[in-house]
Amino acid sequence: PATNATAGELYSYQIIATGNNLTYSLPQAPSGMTIDASTGLIQWLPGVTQTGVQSVVVSAFDGSVHNRQTFTITVAARSGQWSVTEYNRSVQDYPLPLAVDALGNTHFVYRTSTGIIQYVTNANGGGVRWSSGGVGYDPSMTLDSTGAAHIFYRQYDSSSQSYLMKYTTNKSGTWVTETALNIQLAYSYPTDIALDTNGKVHVCYVEVLSGYHLKYATNMSGVWTAETLASVSWPTSSSILWPSIAVDAAGRIHMTYIIGDDVTSLGNLVHATNAGGGWETEIIDASSD
Repeated sequence: PATNATAGELYSYQIIATGNNLTYSLPQAPSGMTIDASTGLIQWLPGVTQTGVQSVVVSAFDGSVHNRQTFTITVAARSGQWSVTEYNRSVQDYPLPLAVDALGNTHFVYRTSTGIIQYVTNANGGGVRWSSGGVGYDPSMTLDSTGAAHIFYRQYDSSSQSYLMKYTTNKSGTWVTETALNIQLAYSYPTDIALDTNGKVHVCYVEVLSGYHLKYATNMSGVWTAETLASVSWPTSSSILWPSIAVDAAGRIHMTYIIGDDVTSLGNLVHATNAGGGWETEIIDASSD
């Protein structure tokens, strides 16, 4: 049989068997594979999620005896085609930050069903390279020019009943985690992280305490400092959502976020920057548009 196939391309294999009034079937086959019961022609269009080795069992039945053939098909991804690999089914519905290094290796972080933050890469053999060791929330990640990971996330501290904003990196060759900030927080919101050209860390997050407060923090001076860029105080139907951050080549900070209405689900998309020396904001897209 033909033992190689390509995702998205038709695979065909004609069974040749001796005997009279044979009936063909597939006791075992990958999803989507068919066989003509009277002629024994196998046809299959492998999907992008079916790359790898697939097992096939063919049966030819003459009315009294089943004769079987077992073989495997190795399915390759077609050049220029998306390849899909399922890694872990125990993932909670949090953001899934993804980055690709200069060698084309993928790196991502996610929150498991038990609440642990994990960092995974397919570089150097792949696998889980770091875990938070405790329940974490809202991870964000970026890579530096060497491919080292920089991760920012929240971790609840039951003793102080507050959230510790954690920063971890393997830039030294080993993983080092530090508490960047300690904040009072009613509940959790997404974070984002960026590096400047000197490798200093810049992060943004939303602190929820008597309202919503957009925070910008950095370790640029050698110690972590934070400032509030926007606030919406309670009682209000508005909230601050989905902040993101970037640093340009001159070291100027750019952030986007949404000031949304919890009732109408509409919001203003806002851009904030310190490019002019002080923080300035502008509405990029208004909820009335």
